[in-house]
Amino acid sequence: MIKLKFLFLFFCIFIFFPLARASDKKINAMDQQQYLMHVHKARLNLADTLYQKACDEYEIAFSYRKDYAEDLFDCTKAYDKLNNTEKTIKYLKLSIEAGCGWWNYNNDQYLPNLKRLNKLPTASDLLLYRITYYQNINIDYLLELEKLLARDQIVRDQNLRAQIADPNIKSSLIRIVDSANMVALRSLIEKYGFPEFSNVGHQGESDVLALLLHGLLKEDSLSWAYFQPKLLNAVKNGQLMPEHYALLYDRAISDNGREKQYYGVMPTLPIDDIENVDIRRKEIGLMPLEDELKIYHLPVPDGYIRK
Repeated sequence: MIKLKFLFLFFCIFIFFPLARASDKKINAMDQQQYLMHVHKARLNLADTLYQKACDEYEIAFSYRKDYAEDLFDCTKAYDKLNNTEKTIKYLKLSIEAGCGWWNYNNDQYLPNLKRLNKLPTASDLLLYRITYYQNINIDYLLELEKLLARDQIVRDQNLRAQIADPNIKSSLIRIVDSANMVALRSLIEKYGFPEFSNVGHQGESDVLALLLHGLLKEDSLSWAYFQPKLLNAVKNGQLMPEHYALLYDRAISDNGREKQYYGVMPTLPIDDIENVDIRRKEIGLMPLEDELKIYHLPVPDGYIRK
């Protein structure tokens, strides 16, 4: 009976895959602004272990959008801390349907109370939740991105690298794959449009972030000139999280010979025009630098002025 149940679920997935399409839902600028404001408050409350206040802010944020899996899962963990089983299960389901990674659910560190109560979703539950996710994205596009990411990860596999004695060969292999992935990604963009929440979901956005962090930033300035306006446009349309854009921007600057970062997301580098960094951060939807550093228990750099 169990085997038949799983066969039915897999059959459903293969039936639904061809029907999967990109979501038509777009978020307007005002809703995105409200969403980010309440998420910022929630994250600050989490840093102070004020879990109920954090959940209250997340609940307000999710009235504007429910497609960002990391925030949904952070809310799930907070409700688990509060021993609110009903809300933990609700937001765990929503986070999976939004594309949250499968590896989190059985981790004692994340959901110890739900696991203790034996309330974690079953394998069949997970498959059904994921069907919802796949129905709301362009599955063909996501699968193409997954192929590129698999290639990206294979050349970085420690077991494979251990079998190659010459470090120059290791580095060359990674550079070749990264360059090939950038060419392939540009081809996919020409075919499907820029990868964002509305067409590849949270999982696809995470794939693109990893590919760009590994490949784009080792390319010349012309490659950054191609991707940067598309990334910024996706942020303005609520289709890319601002912290991901800021990370790519600051990494691109540092990898292209600049000594200072622009948004202040890399603690190891000084910040250009630090007195006005909060103005730049606000323009793309980031919280003030002081608040972000508080979350990660890091000191405020010299010269910083909150704005």
